[in-house]
Amino acid sequence: MGKVYASIAQRAESPKNSSDCTRNEVENVVLEVSPVSPTSPEEKSFTSPKRNFSTLTKNSQKAKWFLKVSCWTWIVIAGQLVVLSVAIAFFIMIQGTRTPMTQQAAEWARDSPRGMAFVVTGISTALSALATFFFSKSLILFLTAHSNRPTPLFNFLTMTHLSRGTPIFSTNHLFWTTVSLLALVLLNSLTACFTTLITPTPLIINVPIRGKEFNLNSDIFLKATGNRTFASTFPLMTPADMAANNKVAAVVKPLPLSSAYATASRHLGYPGVFSYLGSTLSSSTGGILPAIPIELKALESTPSVSSFANFSSIKPRFAIGDSGFKPSRVFPFNYTTVQQGYTSDIECKLLSENQSSSLPGLTSHLVSNITFPDNTTSSFYQFFYQCPNRPLRNLTRLLRPRGSMIASGTCPNQDFDGNEVPGSQLLIMAGYGPMYSFIAPRVCQFTPYFTWSEVVYTRTVNVTRVLSRTPVTRASQRLAQYIFDGVIDAMDEYVVDKRDKIGDDLSSLYGIVSDVNVQNNDLLNGILSNYFIGMVETRATLIKTPPVVIGGRHVVATDLEKLSNEWVDSFNGTWSYETLGWHKANDGVRGSILGLLPVMIITLTSIFLSLHSWLVLKRSQQHKEEPFDPNNLVTLLRAGRDGSVVNTLGLEEPNGVGSPVSDISIQLHRNNALWELRPVVKQS
Repeated sequence: MGKVYASIAQRAESPKNSSDCTRNEVENVVLEVSPVSPTSPEEKSFTSPKRNFSTLTKNSQKAKWFLKVSCWTWIVIAGQLVVLSVAIAFFIMIQGTRTPMTQQAAEWARDSPRGMAFVVTGISTALSALATFFFSKSLILFLTAHSNRPTPLFNFLTMTHLSRGTPIFSTNHLFWTTVSLLALVLLNSLTACFTTLITPTPLIINVPIRGKEFNLNSDIFLKATGNRTFASTFPLMTPADMAANNKVAAVVKPLPLSSAYATASRHLGYPGVFSYLGSTLSSSTGGILPAIPIELKALESTPSVSSFANFSSIKPRFAIGDSGFKPSRVFPFNYTTVQQGYTSDIECKLLSENQSSSLPGLTSHLVSNITFPDNTTSSFYQFFYQCPNRPLRNLTRLLRPRGSMIASGTCPNQDFDGNEVPGSQLLIMAGYGPMYSFIAPRVCQFTPYFTWSEVVYTRTVNVTRVLSRTPVTRASQRLAQYIFDGVIDAMDEYVVDKRDKIGDDLSSLYGIVSDVNVQNNDLLNGILSNYFIGMVETRATLIKTPPVVIGGRHVVATDLEKLSNEWVDSFNGTWSYETLGWHKANDGVRGSILGLLPVMIITLTSIFLSLHSWLVLKRSQQHKEEPFDPNNLVTLLRAGRDGSVVNTLGLEEPNGVGSPVSDISIQLHRNNALWELRPVVKQS
């Protein structure tokens, strides 16, 4: 045995001979130990590894198909393509589509945000681990291919470190140090990248809705309004019809005043809401009647469901266009409609001091003082108001000595200049007494319109904007007069010899912003305009509320569903509800690109390295061999079993004499179905 060890040591001392070692030389070394007795311990300890080596060689030759270079190449390519496809699919969903989650999954994610975070992180981690694993395999394939020719030791170490997911540092190799650090950053950011792409975000889904409502501007209704003979052709109201109509009649006078105050209050910047038929309206109604869905289950998440249900036969109803839509108890919703409304432009200005029959005017004088049997006194006033180019009119009022009042008169179908305009109205008014003296004599012009308005239904009903307006014509001026009569009734209904309801409202609104003893015409004109708009629009809403009564006693229908098509008009809208899904959020394309870019760099680099390695190894006929794995300690020990590796690396001496390690190149050699590492030292 000493003879054998000496022979091995002699070969190890000669780097040149060792580097040129061939398979025959290895066989000669083995043959030199054949005379030794087979029963000696030395033989057992020496020949047993050879037998194991032969067994390992046979097993490696019978390795499974996926252990070969060629198969690993396609596994890496297919795997990275799958990973990249997932990333690109989510990127496309985010940037090019609006893809919601299933309702059940979205509701679970909303109720369990931590569970959702766990699932997303788990999927992202799995995809990141796959991409990292395939990237490591592509580096191993690249190392296998390029180590067949002399490769610098530092390059070999760099690839080895990268395949393990660790960086390498060297001040002499800044490029490779930078590359390794960049690769490490990209690999460690993959989980965050997939999380960015996969995480669903709040998504608004819009579903079309369509319904029918009473048409205030229909030919048949306008005809019935202006022609009592035609109105009398419809059935008289039954006791049941009267009972239904009385519910609406009970609020005909107080509701417009509530709406008027809320509208003017909103104009001043203060909250102003009121309720009607179970709906809370923000300021005025816009002349629309609030609509509800046919399926009331869609409103189950609304706290006022019972109120909606109580008036479901009175309100316009609509169907949701998506047959598969199911209302959610978890996510908020709202809906928007485009409905027919009614409004009026109202402009107010001070009366001219120069009285003329061609201009609006108002004068007053005390007629007499009256003493009542209870020894109380009142003043008897007479007022004269002038409509442009029309005869002077008068009215009388009683006023207590310390009372306040508003005197008013109207001019139908006229504008400021006295021109005849169908439906237009002039309201001439002035305040008297200590509470209302800030209301200097002025005139307000009402110019009514039929409208199509956008209405947003959330917790309150908001008429957000008017999309189109249709002026009142001669055919519809009787209806406009009927609506304006509500303003006249309110001006006279709550008047006593001490106070005035409208005067109290105006005084309260004016006093919020200014001193009632100081006149601010612009402020007062704005309050008056919005106050009267609220009255007009709410009056129109009341007319649209079933039962549809014409001529005072005749009923067309008590339910909107019973009206024929000539009485109704269709309206459209959108039901909007929140869910979770994938879409372009506020950050645009930047956030998605930041999530996709590292994934593309890692996967495409892996595919390129794998294909390149396969082509190189195919030319060397080694594409059917098992790839060299530097991360396997057994592989490294076997590959470095040649003593010349140790000898060559040992040439680095403390005094700096000898070949520096950086000049050493590593070359892979395939010997007996196993990889061997052989150093190649550059000759100076």
